[in-house]
Amino acid sequence: MSLLRKVFGKKDGKGKSTRKLGASAKAAVAKVDDSAAIGVATWNILADGLGLGEFMTNGGDEVCCWKNRGPKIASGIHALLSSDVAIVATQENDHPYWILEEIKKKKPSVRMEFMVKNKNAIKFYANRLCDYLTDEEKYSKGDKSAFKNGDDKPDLVKIGQFLDVNPQVRDELTGKGFTCTTFAEECFKLPSTKSGGDLYNYNDCLAIYYDSDVVQIDENLERGEFGEIPQNPENLLCLDFIHTKDSSEYKFTVLAAHLKSGEDEKGEIKRVKELRALLEKASTFDNPIILMDSNTCVQYTETIKRNFDNKDAAKNFVFVKELFESKGFKSTVAENEVKNKAIKMRHAQGKQPKKFGELFYDTIDKILVLDGTTATCISLEDSVSSDLKLFPNEHADFIDILRTNVEMRKKLHDVCVEEKWGPDMSINKTEKFDEFVKNETTFNNFGSVKDVLMGLYPNEHMPSDHPPVVAKVTVNRFTGGSK
Repeated sequence: MSLLRKVFGKKDGKGKSTRKLGASAKAAVAKVDDSAAIGVATWNILADGLGLGEFMTNGGDEVCCWKNRGPKIASGIHALLSSDVAIVATQENDHPYWILEEIKKKKPSVRMEFMVKNKNAIKFYANRLCDYLTDEEKYSKGDKSAFKNGDDKPDLVKIGQFLDVNPQVRDELTGKGFTCTTFAEECFKLPSTKSGGDLYNYNDCLAIYYDSDVVQIDENLERGEFGEIPQNPENLLCLDFIHTKDSSEYKFTVLAAHLKSGEDEKGEIKRVKELRALLEKASTFDNPIILMDSNTCVQYTETIKRNFDNKDAAKNFVFVKELFESKGFKSTVAENEVKNKAIKMRHAQGKQPKKFGELFYDTIDKILVLDGTTATCISLEDSVSSDLKLFPNEHADFIDILRTNVEMRKKLHDVCVEEKWGPDMSINKTEKFDEFVKNETTFNNFGSVKDVLMGLYPNEHMPSDHPPVVAKVTVNRFTGGSK
């Protein structure tokens, strides 16, 4: 019997595993026999459709466009999988196959599984693309519905057909930061209803990349028409892995997730509901490893508590951290370290006015394991040979104050909106805020906030608004008896 069949069960007459996706692989358990260490990482790589036209960077939108970010993301995941990391979970991934094929050029043993998560990325992308073509008189000919369907929404089929006969427009759009690739260029596995030449459009996904020389999965999983794992009620990508060391098999389960966003009470309530279902699922496994963008952190908790109407409401409210700790899980990612922070700021010329001037300096990516599990953080810059570079430590104290001091954060927001800061931080006027800092705070030797904000993500050396966070997790091999 093969290794995978021995672990994952017999197959039906069609050659598929009779086990359901995410079902526990554990046998009756009495004691830990021995253990093995597995390197894991989680990285929100910033969906293509969400990255353009929103964030301030050193260099502007050109830094955020996929043609510049894509190769660096693929290179970064390759670097992780070529170090001491066997599994990388990604969120907001709307190029899963292209990234895989880029990695496999250098490391053929890498495999990938993915699940569709959201529809926001493709919606934002389609709206921006349609707006640009419609606003350009030479393309729309004055017809505001030229690139829309009967419901007055962007029609990517119409846009694709237009670009097919106007390749010079595709080149122009690419120069403006739009991706405009085809399904064939994205290396997508297609059903008979799709053509490789069709304009690529796909929702952002949860995708897990892994080194098949180190870990294996049951390859006969149920799949959709694009090769994806079907969506499930918990909205998570759950994969059973095995690792073999000295002829012994170590079984563990990785659960990749991306919780709801929102720095408010409503957002936290939604996250807690999602996490409760996730933890219930994870608790059925012997060696669960949760790799997620939790979209919350200690700063969110403090903000929500400040906004409560009374102390009783705050006392009875359940936060994400309290929930997973009460269920016997712990986070391996230190919230106070710069290396783990998502660091970004929205400018005042985007498509989401309510989010103008928002500064993030938050550790929202988490690697959760059971309390009794040994887990150690891995330093990205010290342990992984890559071109990725983190936000400079020299500015950590000041940007932390910008994030946590209510008055300074509001002033930064107000100046950003008043001065209509744009995507290129190098040309934004910061004099008003600099004067405020020098005259109203204790930072007497302060130079300019521009020096600090030039390091915002994404940038030339960090192609997402999140850095990857990495840990070494010990998985146990259980034998005999019953748990």
